[in-house]
Amino acid sequence: MNILELDFRYSMVKGVFTALTESLRSLEKEVQNSGIDFDIEFLVEKAEWVLGIAFVTAQTYITGTVTDASRLMKGKAAV
Repeated sequence: MNILELDFRYSMVKGVFTALTESLRSLEKEVQNSGIDFDIEFLVEKAEWVLGIAFVTAQTYITGTVTDASRLMKGKAAV
């Protein structure tokens, strides 16, 4: 493992989170422009899949980071 791989993983996660942020902003604009008074349960249901993707992405990033840190501590990582 090359330590520079960490930056690649971070940039990919950042790209996913940027796309998810745009999805939530789009949902917000859609709701505001509709003129309908939605209840909170409806809005949470609409945003739930975006939040699920964010959670799984974060889990994957954390798992990879812990694995990399473990390898670095054992001296198995190339610099």
